[in-house]
Amino acid sequence: MAQETLKGIFEGMPGFTALESQGRDIDLTIDRSLWQQGISVEVYTAHEVLIKTDSKTSMEEIIAFLVQHKRFILNRIRLYQDRRNTEDTIPLLANGDVVKLFGKPYTVERREDVRWARMSDNKILVPLGATRFGELNGDIRRLSYRELKAMTDAYADLYGFSYSSIHINERRTAWGDCDSHKRIGFNVSLAFLPEPLVEYVVVHELAHTREMNHGRNFWLEVRRVLSDYEERREELKRYNLDWYLDRIA
Repeated sequence: MAQETLKGIFEGMPGFTALESQGRDIDLTIDRSLWQQGISVEVYTAHEVLIKTDSKTSMEEIIAFLVQHKRFILNRIRLYQDRRNTEDTIPLLANGDVVKLFGKPYTVERREDVRWARMSDNKILVPLGATRFGELNGDIRRLSYRELKAMTDAYADLYGFSYSSIHINERRTAWGDCDSHKRIGFNVSLAFLPEPLVEYVVVHELAHTREMNHGRNFWLEVRRVLSDYEERREELKRYNLDWYLDRIA
């Protein structure tokens, strides 16, 4: 499997005149896989579009596909831009806020004597005037690994899945991923999501240890574990993972 990210490709592309002024801010990632059939497109953030295809698809075919699906892509980008403007699900980390990480509440304390943001017991300590919280990244990554590994192990044992390893990443294109060697990656931003959505991502990636594509058999595997996976998948679309990454990465 090979992956490449192209910058500025939407500038001047037929049908994307609405993006020309901001085209350099929207990246196109092309993910080529032996398991992929045809071409599919996903929009994960206001500035990232992902194409999944096989190794034989030419760049001309990809551009034609993008133009053909321009209405879907533009609508998704605008949706994410609107959500970014409202910032209705970003943890603001104001003094006294309660932030839930994997369902556990942490109370934010903004203090003059704190020089960097950190987690301490059931608190998140933040410098008084801070607007970004990159120092939290290490703490949240460690918490994410512990919680996500425990959840993955529980579902794997209960439903007979197997995987080779788990790692925590900060990709801006996916909540989770799984390669042909059954190595599962989880986005650190999952820490902020409600538990049912985290469960969906975990089961989704475990299903990929058996079915690498998104065909009928894959979704049957997901449904075998989560009968309401479609509702959870739709709910997950309300959340934009780069909102969280921009705060803690």
